[in-house]
Amino acid sequence: MVSGASLATGGREAQPEATQGRTLFLFAWVALSLVKFGLAWNLDLFGDEAFYRLEALHPAMGYSDLPPLTAWLMAAARWAFGDHHAALRAPFLVLGAAVPWLVYAWARRRPETAAVAWHAAVLACALPLAGLLGVFALPDVPLTCAMLLAAIALDRALESDHRGAWTLLGIALAIGWLSHYRFVFWYAAGLGWFVFANRKVWRNPRFWLAQSIGVLGLLPTLLFNLQNRWSGFQFQFVDRHPWRWHADALMDPAWQSLLATPPLFIAMMFAMWSVCRSVRNGDRRALAAAWSTAGLLAIIWIVGMFADSLRSRFHWPLPAWLLILPWVAALLHRAESRPGVTRALARSVLPVAFAALTLAAVCLGLVAGGAERARFWRAPLPDNLLGWREVGAWAGALVPPGASGRVVADNVLLAAELSDQLRSDVASLDHPLNLKHGRRLQLALWGMDESALASWPRADTGLLVAEPGALAIVDWAAWQQRFCTLFDRVELRSELSLPATGDRWIAYAVTADAGPSGRLCSLAPIARLDSPGCGDEVVAGDTVDLGGWMFFTNDRVRRLRLAVGDGEFEDAVIGIARPDVQASFHQSKPAGTAPGFLARANIRALAPGIHRVRALVVTETGRTVAAEFPQRIRLAGSASAHAAGRGRSALDAWNSGCPAEGSQP
Repeated sequence: MVSGASLATGGREAQPEATQGRTLFLFAWVALSLVKFGLAWNLDLFGDEAFYRLEALHPAMGYSDLPPLTAWLMAAARWAFGDHHAALRAPFLVLGAAVPWLVYAWARRRPETAAVAWHAAVLACALPLAGLLGVFALPDVPLTCAMLLAAIALDRALESDHRGAWTLLGIALAIGWLSHYRFVFWYAAGLGWFVFANRKVWRNPRFWLAQSIGVLGLLPTLLFNLQNRWSGFQFQFVDRHPWRWHADALMDPAWQSLLATPPLFIAMMFAMWSVCRSVRNGDRRALAAAWSTAGLLAIIWIVGMFADSLRSRFHWPLPAWLLILPWVAALLHRAESRPGVTRALARSVLPVAFAALTLAAVCLGLVAGGAERARFWRAPLPDNLLGWREVGAWAGALVPPGASGRVVADNVLLAAELSDQLRSDVASLDHPLNLKHGRRLQLALWGMDESALASWPRADTGLLVAEPGALAIVDWAAWQQRFCTLFDRVELRSELSLPATGDRWIAYAVTADAGPSGRLCSLAPIARLDSPGCGDEVVAGDTVDLGGWMFFTNDRVRRLRLAVGDGEFEDAVIGIARPDVQASFHQSKPAGTAPGFLARANIRALAPGIHRVRALVVTETGRTVAAEFPQRIRLAGSASAHAAGRGRSALDAWNSGCPAEGSQP
């Protein structure tokens, strides 16, 4: 890091520092861009991205979940470069790569040296959320660029009153409105600035020119909502949020400190304080910065206290952090001239931030290698990023050939992922998840919802792929029964379970009109393994005792055989009373009164490690069903290894295939 003493001298002595800062930035920016391109090339589309790809296949003025810019960018990229994941993400990679340059341009608007501006750009590369911006095709990428560009244009327009600056502001506003409804946060911060600090701007006709251009970006969304009973606004501002205060929002600053890394977060807090102090000292340029950073951040956190707490919102404050980086860079440069701990802490900011960024990139790289590779390296990432290529290959092998090769998924995100993997249209049933994500109407507009089943040739056999983990297990039992009301024949075909995430998918052959063959409703069993507990280690030996419960909602278990890993199947004792299970499944009672079981499985030939638990079930109707439990068993190599493994972390449980919290009855 360059010294603050020479910065104060200016002139020729400051020039080498600016050159050094520019060189460091260019190196970091080029390296980061290459890493991001590699990740974008190899990572599967995750759930939301896959749905945006569907939107790109159906260009429109708007969509039920978002304004249209994300879909438009993906559609343009698909037309220009093809349907590869990296091609779809190309516009977002470009916009993400532009963010540090916008931070540099914003910093140059401040009365700081070029060295400080380049340092701010380096910080924009190092900030983990900003550094990886553009790897995924998300609306936050153009939204962040729009907010930064709007801040730069507004600052220039207020200083020079140049028509070009006001026009640039209008373009930035239009991009923001086309990106996401959350752009209203920036408008709220700007309104506060103009009402309380700069009222004379209301009399400037060029200000209204900018607003007129900006409103053009809102028109497509308004037209879509007018044509569809304001469904987009209804979802984003009413259905999605409870608008009740929730205490977990008080933890948002703590989470932000971890995401930004504690040293950089502390520096940003000090920088924010210094900006507010400058306002009190009469610095009008600092006043604009205070409204665009502290004001924006305050609005985001206040809204977050009442907004939806089920979906992630950790990315909301990112534009505010980027806008404060010039003051962070200036603060760190001043700290260079101070002795002791202050200088040491200032020098730790960049290394720690780049270390966190590197760790995040490595984890994404492991995920890009596939679910099993991520599991081997124990990468702690959301399962929404994992397993889709495995699901696509598995489902593709099960699709009936020819005209019967129709596929339907039980929820919208799975339908979008299968559509991407299979490169064909995949309809979705009317799953609760569709409504939660505001996409039920959109599927209906495309003819890809449950009503699309009416167009299937009645005698053709299709494939229904279901994701049990998308619902709590008590809801899944009732949801699965619904399949038999939609189709005359439902025949269990196959099951895929991924140890990396604990997720599983079930495939059924379905026919709308059974014809002479008659109706059939062959569903998967509902089951859990209680003993050993999820994540518990078992000493490798001859046998292991297994306990749990299993039932069918439309059949009875006559015989149950269990095996661990590739071991031999052993008969289980069935018919054990489990009143807790029966009481939990109030929507769909177990067929039979005693779903509990106990078994002793042979594990003599198994190596230490994580092993699946398989089941062979013979039902009262004569069906033989092969299934797997969501949980896995971890075998230790010896009694000492078992003792050493006690008290394993939640990460170990995650890698053991534990079901999500709340899936137990």
